[in-house]
Amino acid sequence: MADQSSPQALLGAAVAYERLLSVLLGVYLYEFLCSVRFDYILVTRNNTTRSLLARGVKALYMICRCSLLAACSGLILIDAGPGGLGCSLIIKLGYGTVISALLSATALLFVRVGVVWSWDRRLTYAFLSIYSVIFALAICAVILIEGRSSGNLFGPACNAVGGKFKVTPIVGNLVLDISLLLLLLDGLRRRWSAAGVFGLWYVLLTQGLVHLAIITVVEVPLTAFLYMNQDVLVMFDLPFTLMLPIGATRLYRALKGLFDKRQSSVNESAYTRPHPSRFQDAHAGASALSKQTSGGPPSDVYEMKVTLIKSTCQG
Repeated sequence: MADQSSPQALLGAAVAYERLLSVLLGVYLYEFLCSVRFDYILVTRNNTTRSLLARGVKALYMICRCSLLAACSGLILIDAGPGGLGCSLIIKLGYGTVISALLSATALLFVRVGVVWSWDRRLTYAFLSIYSVIFALAICAVILIEGRSSGNLFGPACNAVGGKFKVTPIVGNLVLDISLLLLLLDGLRRRWSAAGVFGLWYVLLTQGLVHLAIITVVEVPLTAFLYMNQDVLVMFDLPFTLMLPIGATRLYRALKGLFDKRQSSVNESAYTRPHPSRFQDAHAGASALSKQTSGGPPSDVYEMKVTLIKSTCQG
């Protein structure tokens, strides 16, 4: 078996890590530049006409974006920081910003689940309780974790000490994320089965499946490596955590873009065509489809669809 502490092995791991970090930071930079115009318009828009929920979701989105930017900076500092006495601060900053991005992405995801399930009280209270515990554990982990200089020329400049403290919040966040995505997919299947004709249903379904795949690829190995106390493997997996908030923010932008597109089409039809708008046409289609499939109130599917877009993306 090869000696993993040999200079050749350390050099190979360092080169692989540098390439991995460069690729993932490049992906984030591309995603950031492509969406910076969206962020600027969102920030400069007037909030007076927005609902309280929409303002809260907007704040969550911006927190997630800022945390993601800070997490990238933290990973760069961990990799190429000065080391020495500043390692503890660098490690706290790196892990703190990564956890902040993950938690804000989880909260952003729950908004979609909450609306799909019509803000079921049991679901909401259960989420708030679990989320509060994970948030408190994450704060404790960031406070208790320490850093030290790696002492070699290969790989990250700083290593984390106290890995056992960061296992619990990451495991809790993994379980919570998977549970939320399963609830989202189950809600789309059971409560929105008649809404499959709408683009919103496909956006939620495809984004939910993509997010579930990302969580499986990122958080499951990260959790396993933490339990194995394999710090080198953890450092390789840590940059992949950037994919989770990227997925959550892309879902927000997709839903916001869908609402803006439909809103503009309604405004255009109001001035160019005398017959009912597309929203009214969609209402009629949803009513007929709802009668055929669920036997419930005719406009339930359509009302839930409009509620989801307007309550979280309007303005």
